[in-house]
Amino acid sequence: MNSGRILTLGFGLFLVGIPSLASVPEAGVPGGVEPWVRVRVGEWKNTFEIRGYDLVFQALSTREPAFIGSKSKTRPHRFTANRGTEWKIDCPGSGRVRVTLASDPSIRYEAQSPVRVESPSGFVRIEDRPFRSQVYFYGAKGTRGCEAVNKLPIEKYLEGLVNSEFNSRWNRDAIDAQVVAARTYAYHEIIEAKKRPQEHFDLESTTKDQVYEGAQKEDFLASQSVSRTRGQILTARSSVKPMKAYYHSTCGGETALPEEVWGKAEPGFERKVVCPYCKTSPAFSWEGVFSKKTLIERVLAGLKFPKFPFPTIGKSEMEFTLTAFAKKGGRRIQEVLLSWNGGLHELKSRIPAQKFRLWVGPVELKSTNFEIFSLNGDSVVFRGRGYGHGVGMCQWGAKEMGSEGFNSRKILSHYYPDAVVRRTW
Repeated sequence: MNSGRILTLGFGLFLVGIPSLASVPEAGVPGGVEPWVRVRVGEWKNTFEIRGYDLVFQALSTREPAFIGSKSKTRPHRFTANRGTEWKIDCPGSGRVRVTLASDPSIRYEAQSPVRVESPSGFVRIEDRPFRSQVYFYGAKGTRGCEAVNKLPIEKYLEGLVNSEFNSRWNRDAIDAQVVAARTYAYHEIIEAKKRPQEHFDLESTTKDQVYEGAQKEDFLASQSVSRTRGQILTARSSVKPMKAYYHSTCGGETALPEEVWGKAEPGFERKVVCPYCKTSPAFSWEGVFSKKTLIERVLAGLKFPKFPFPTIGKSEMEFTLTAFAKKGGRRIQEVLLSWNGGLHELKSRIPAQKFRLWVGPVELKSTNFEIFSLNGDSVVFRGRGYGHGVGMCQWGAKEMGSEGFNSRKILSHYYPDAVVRRTW
């Protein structure tokens, strides 16, 4: 790795700135059955408010004979709420799940975790957002709050995802390509989750995986795209297993490889891709401005230091150095060296650039493709290109390719040149 020019910003702060999908017969994966996906839609929240039509509550544990408080003698692990009622679900930290009628707290049931909730209408509303199929609530001993997990068929999951991650009103081929990528990513995580039996979910509903807000953003165009591409996934050429089909908002002119971002290679990613299509993205070029105080505080928070590492030394005496490294000829920063020097005291920490970006703020520091400048001596300016990690499909590039007449296979071929499309169910 090599570094670029050095800029002195005053107050002891120094910064370094660095200036075809193969056509193969569609093949099935053994089984060929549409999988269900488990999506975590609530993480250890104290209380969930839920509504639905004749909600059915099912205690799944066999460790006890019934819901505590249930009057049912014939079906002690299950009860059905009256039409249109609202309920609150909380987990008091004893490994139990508590279900309380919102209008009458004296009507309350408890069961050993987990509890499944579903409705004959097909929807359970959590905090007024509709979720299809089933929602599971998990409690844990010693931890207050519940974990909420939506379990549903993967194709229905994708219908809800389109307008949270993409836009169903973009060109149909651009959306079809992105649905294939999203299905592939989800299927990969379903398989990987089997290696983590202690976890109750396959995917997060946030940008940690794919943004999913239930069924509230489903529409006809999204459903059509999911239907047109049903069962299609991306795999590495020599495999029938789904690859981890990363995608991001804007690559800024060139995609990245997984090992450049996370330090680990992934099957199906062998080459970077030059992208001339995402120049229309509002994040193609950007500028992020931070005060020196804010920048240092966020870095220290990431390092788990509540204060400066040497409390006995005043800020004016503390020299903080931030050095960025990129591979020779590369655009993206690979690592950042953080250094504090207070005379006899010195601390250094070298971290991946992607982690630094998350610490500083992924909205302001939109990518690791940046240079660093000073502004009026008191502020630090990052100027860069692109939005997101840069691996796999560039969403704004796919949008433009669709508008220019490329079909979905051509779009997939461009952004995943070392992959093939296969139909799995």
